[in-house]
Amino acid sequence: MECTLAHKSSLELWSHMAETNAAPTCYDRTLKSKKGAVGVAAKDVDFWLNRGSFFTEPLHIAVGSPSERCRVLRCVSHIDRQLGNKGTIWGIAPKLATVSPAMCLAQFAGELPLAQLTELACALSGNYRFASKPEDVVTSAVPLTSLREMRAFLHAHQQIRGASKALRAIDLAIDHLGSPYETILYLFLCLPRKLGGYGLPKPVANQPIAPKSREAHLVAQHNFYPDLFWPDKQLIVEYDSFKHHSTPKKTEHDARRRNDLESIGYRVMIANRSIVSSAALFSQFADNVRRELGVRSRPETAHCRDSRMQLRRLLLAPDSIAELWR
Repeated sequence: MECTLAHKSSLELWSHMAETNAAPTCYDRTLKSKKGAVGVAAKDVDFWLNRGSFFTEPLHIAVGSPSERCRVLRCVSHIDRQLGNKGTIWGIAPKLATVSPAMCLAQFAGELPLAQLTELACALSGNYRFASKPEDVVTSAVPLTSLREMRAFLHAHQQIRGASKALRAIDLAIDHLGSPYETILYLFLCLPRKLGGYGLPKPVANQPIAPKSREAHLVAQHNFYPDLFWPDKQLIVEYDSFKHHSTPKKTEHDARRRNDLESIGYRVMIANRSIVSSAALFSQFADNVRRELGVRSRPETAHCRDSRMQLRRLLLAPDSIAELWR
């Protein structure tokens, strides 16, 4: 019997595959449940838990009917009668599959607040993957999917439990973010005020900027890939992590890159973990970004302040969505 991993165990497997430079492939078989079908056996659960040391117990599996539920302590079964329809399952090995990223997002919709679900949508379509070790991240990873693909699937399968909330999260997210803290920075700046963000316009993430031919002699690079970019305002916001920007050589490269961008007409603003982690410092930073974007200032209400504190607790807590991946 084939084992199809559900949301949490799927994330753990995708994380492990990113660390080993492997990529999941689209699984195009259908797995329609049959009356009286026998589910995953206890020995299959034991096999995958023992073989995949990166899995945490219990193993979460997806099944198409109550009769396929696995009734062992080391396993939790998630029933979805749409399972097996095109686009719901990704193949990994002859006897192992995962739910697709869109199905994964829909399954988490019943467990996560909308802001965290949006964070997960950004991560699924981002250029990074959470790794199995705490505080570790696989960067420059090929995105698992795109928001467009997930949106199209969920629009076509709105009967799936959690699809409506997952679509709301997709509408709030952006593709191609490069790290967890880039994602948090984006969410703090751009989520609606009622969700705790500053309600700023959406940027694009890690999209190439090519200097014009007459500017090429002014810069050292042919293409720049800014973290967050508002093209109509020529504004760039970069996130400098201590891990990737702390060596003298890297610091020198970052300064040169920043000067190059400013020399060809872009305004560059820098955030780091200290700014993102401090409510007071981030408030000042967000207000500067707002002014650069020409967005009208709006009065601060008690509800806005409470929502921001709640969002900070959600996204910066030790048990953030990163914990779902390891």
